[in-house]
Amino acid sequence: MHLQMAGWSQALAAQQLERLDIEERLAAVVRALVPTTGEASMRRPHRAVERAREYIAAAPQRDDTLTEIARAANCSAFHLARRFRLQTGLSLHGFRTRLRMTLALDRLRQGERNLSALAAELGYASHSHFTGVFRHSFGLTPSRMRTNLAAPALR
Repeated sequence: MHLQMAGWSQALAAQQLERLDIEERLAAVVRALVPTTGEASMRRPHRAVERAREYIAAAPQRDDTLTEIARAANCSAFHLARRFRLQTGLSLHGFRTRLRMTLALDRLRQGERNLSALAAELGYASHSHFTGVFRHSFGLTPSRMRTNLAAPALR
């Protein structure tokens, strides 16, 4: 068991997973172990999900934990993680990442030159982490995307 945990923590460090992503994965494991009832009612819009979206969107650069977001949404962490995914189709971490990538793309369209500063402003610990997430999202590095966006349109 200890070797499994050591391997898991090394894998997490190698993937540079964020705390929110780790917590949501753990919540999914707990959710899989505990049967729930009333999943159909979970698909209806829920105010806690909207509060969580607003909270994340207000400062996407924050590295909030699931517990912190749930507290801001006035909801339990496990309930919020489940409701958020059912209602939006995304995890909280996925939503924050998508928001950050949208902001990054917008800044690149505006001609942002300093990618390290952009990474820091969006809440990434390093330029390489930002670049990896960006490449995973768009299939290109931020510098290549910036070049493509600056290129004159073909007619």
